[in-house]
Amino acid sequence: MNAKPIVLESLLPVMFHERPVITTDILAMVYGTEPIRIQQNHNRNKDRFIDGKHFFKVAGKELSALRLSLSESQISSKTRALTLWTQRGAARHAKMLDTEKAWDVFERLEDCYFDKHEKQATISGTLADLAGTATLAALIDKLQKFVHEGEFIPRRRDYSLPVTRKHDKTIIKDFLDKSDACALLALIEWLRADGHDMTAADREIEVIRGYANQLRGIVSDIRTHAQYIEHVTGTLQQ
Repeated sequence: MNAKPIVLESLLPVMFHERPVITTDILAMVYGTEPIRIQQNHNRNKDRFIDGKHFFKVAGKELSALRLSLSESQISSKTRALTLWTQRGAARHAKMLDTEKAWDVFERLEDCYFDKHEKQATISGTLADLAGTATLAALIDKLQKFVHEGEFIPRRRDYSLPVTRKHDKTIIKDFLDKSDACALLALIEWLRADGHDMTAADREIEVIRGYANQLRGIVSDIRTHAQYIEHVTGTLQQ
């Protein structure tokens, strides 16, 4: 091979499912062999390589996401599927190649690449685990108070709705017509704006509005009939 030697300590990490992995080309390069040898060893010993344990086969959306995440270690746009080797997979290939260089490089890969980046991933995972503790619960509680009482979603300090001299008919009309002048509807909107779930209130109001509209229709029909009866009666008396 005429490829330029790779300094293991400078290898940029390729992370997949929060685990350090290595591509076939890079693995072959550091082991001093050709990518075809890695592929042949895999194909001839498929029963000794377990997907998800020794390697990952990446394609489709996962490959696209991986390509975007690797700013410097670019994946060719022509690549349709990519095999990524885990630490166990790299060890198995070193055993199959059975060269002094492969074993020496693998030991250095363990220290400078797999173990190093595995520890970093573990630290990140530990911080994520801490997020489920009572400490985070207290933090969330403080954050909620800050969001509601602070500057992001300022809670209304005054829900006052002083009494007005509106006529009863106007109050009912404003309610049925969903007018902004309706105090009840205004209060519900204030609460909604402050982050309260008003779904149940909305439903009850719609039910009440439906019955009220039905009643208004019935009253209108009664008036119409009364007028008709009055008209017929007046005609008969003439």
